[in-house]
Amino acid sequence: MVKLIFVLMIFKICKILVCNREKVNKLNNVDLNKYKQFVNEVTSEQSNSTDSLTTTLKDLETKSGVNMALLLTGSIGMASEGPRRRKGRKHPC
Repeated sequence: MVKLIFVLMIFKICKILVCNREKVNKLNNVDLNKYKQFVNEVTSEQSNSTDSLTTTLKDLETKSGVNMALLLTGSIGMASEGPRRRKGRKHPC
């Protein structure tokens, strides 16, 4: 039984390594300077500046009465967990 668990663990580790290698190979084909330029062109002031973001969040919290820190934290959590929980998703890793 211990050997079977060990084999399954090694299989899982190999699978993770293979998936990560494929992701790294895809990133090698990306021109990061062009991507940086694109992101700078389409990104708002609030996304580029922590001070602007903080000001906007404080204004929104004052006007709406919503706890923006809690809303932002929850949104990030949902966004990170959402793809893993979607039914029927086929992903090699």
